[in-house]
Amino acid sequence: MASEIEFTTDDLLNELAQYHQPIADRQPGGVTRQEYADRNNCSVKFAKKVLDGLVDQGVLVREYQRLGPSANGFVYYRA
Repeated sequence: MASEIEFTTDDLLNELAQYHQPIADRQPGGVTRQEYADRNNCSVKFAKKVLDGLVDQGVLVREYQRLGPSANGFVYYRA
């Protein structure tokens, strides 16, 4: 006869917490899509195209980071 083991919600949350990778805070020296768009008087969509192209060429690297209290997004840094 198999005994039933009951797991609580806290047990599950503690287990899932082990897999959580916190989002890093933004570091100096990077640029966001919005900052690039503002500086170059273009749309954010075009800024994404340009910056992602530079990532593909190996000039920049892209990291998902915390941008503010309730904002996350990609920040581009020199490779």
